[in-house]
Amino acid sequence: MNFNCEKTCSNPELKDILALISKKLALASPTPHLDAELILMHVLKKPRHWLYLNHKTRINFKQKQKILKLTKERTKNRLPMAYLTGVKNFYGLRFKINKNTLIPRPETELLVDEILRALEIIQHPKNRAANNRSILIADIGTGTGCIIIACAKNIKDKKHLSFIATDKNKKTLDLARKNLKNHGLEKIIQLKKAGLLAALSKKNLKKFQYLIISANLPYLSARKYQKTQPEIKHEPRQALIASDSGAGLIKKALTQIFKIKQQLASLNIQAFFEIDPGQRKLLKRFIKEKQKSSPCLSSFNVQFKKDLNQRWRLLKLSSDKLKKSQK
Repeated sequence: MNFNCEKTCSNPELKDILALISKKLALASPTPHLDAELILMHVLKKPRHWLYLNHKTRINFKQKQKILKLTKERTKNRLPMAYLTGVKNFYGLRFKINKNTLIPRPETELLVDEILRALEIIQHPKNRAANNRSILIADIGTGTGCIIIACAKNIKDKKHLSFIATDKNKKTLDLARKNLKNHGLEKIIQLKKAGLLAALSKKNLKKFQYLIISANLPYLSARKYQKTQPEIKHEPRQALIASDSGAGLIKKALTQIFKIKQQLASLNIQAFFEIDPGQRKLLKRFIKEKQKSSPCLSSFNVQFKKDLNQRWRLLKLSSDKLKKSQK
């Protein structure tokens, strides 16, 4: 392996440039070889297996310069790989990414899992009365649109279903719109420029019997943000930090949900929030206080679920009592 090929080789073999940048990336990344592969795949526009089937292929000078530039951005500036390549995989799907949006994370896939599971129960034959009722799935603070797109792509029967995704940032919505188009969902999922649940009016909600809400809102406190990895500092601050120990926006959205339930008692609501593991007790206490002050909210069942790392990651709020399917 020629580790001097950075300066001496104008068109090094693929295996040599892979070895070189892997060594450089090891100074800044916990996954240097994977990062190196992603950079090569991005520049050469080839899949991973191609890199190894063609490891003796020589790259040209222009390609080499671009590869080294991206490697420097990763090692020196600690720029996340998703921002370097402009793409990120989530729930088995590929999404466009830019610096206006939060980078989709594996733990957020739990949110999609739980929404799909809830929908399966609603549509189960045991719940015959529910089967012909209309359902609205609303993703608030949609960002790239990855959550609602992953849900829609994995729902075979979209009959009686409507989808809406909201975000208050126009640039973020522009990117979400591109992702909708790439996945053929631009005519199925409606995008709205709005904060939290502002786009869900009482008049529109009267059309539905079920409201399913997904929310991956900012939930870091300013103190926790300061302790995060350098890569995270490149992500939009407003998509990460919230007041009240990071729970400010979640509490605001919960308050809006409770208001909707007070106005539309017959509307069955299920809401799913990604949370910081340390917010479980705080949010549990907040919900209990709201339920004490308004008896009509006592119908809400509150659950917290752990992610694959056994950390409290998801808050589920449900006002319906449907029979679970037996598998």
